[in-house]
Amino acid sequence: MSQFEGKVFLVTGAGSGIGAATAARLASEGGQVVAADINEASLNDVAASIQRAGGLCNAIQFDLADEESIVALIRGAIQWAGRLDAVINVASDVSGTTMAADVEIGAFDPGLWSRVLQVNLIGTGLIIRESISHLVAAGGGSIVNISSAAAWLGEDQRPAYAASKIGLHSTTRHVARAWGAKGIRCNVIAPGMVLTETGSKLMPQEYRDMMLERICLPTLGAPEDIAAAAAFLVSDEARWITGQILSVDGGLTFRE
Repeated sequence: MSQFEGKVFLVTGAGSGIGAATAARLASEGGQVVAADINEASLNDVAASIQRAGGLCNAIQFDLADEESIVALIRGAIQWAGRLDAVINVASDVSGTTMAADVEIGAFDPGLWSRVLQVNLIGTGLIIRESISHLVAAGGGSIVNISSAAAWLGEDQRPAYAASKIGLHSTTRHVARAWGAKGIRCNVIAPGMVLTETGSKLMPQEYRDMMLERICLPTLGAPEDIAAAAAFLVSDEARWITGQILSVDGGLTFRE
């Protein structure tokens, strides 16, 4: 019996990268996966790939910036599967336009900050709000929020992005404290420099070398590395782990 047989997982940001790898990993181990993303075309491709491999996957397009869309997502997940055992929040605004505009604080743009926080922090909070009663109804469940090493590093760029991610850490620990008695576990994964398939093709060698110089291990991370950590945290093997921030970054950051 596969370890996730009979379990239902919601994975946001499942149209590419870490989210797609996580959805595929959970389905490969017997889980039923609700895959959600704003990009319907790429999301459908991911769902079709999982189904061709024999996995159970339902694709639902949604917008993390829109509360009604989030409510509809959770409703659709429950209508399809009847229950929810874990939520993996991968979705965030990492578009090139947003990242390019997220510059140092001397050029502070309240509109940009509002948009980034609305999607990355408030949107994730709404997913948790809408799903947590269903996790409790299933007998307890797990929430994994995907953050970033940027939350720790104090970079000279991307302050709005970093602020939104460190906010996830506090939110995670609140959920762990407030809902633990009802069987809810909530943890964070803080990835480092993860190289997606697209990034691998487009990244200049000099930038790749610079990234490698900053970490301890001889290779950059892959989406599957983060998916493996997420699969562990939602499994019964992690039944006594909650309120934690797990850095999966090749040694980019050291924390106690």
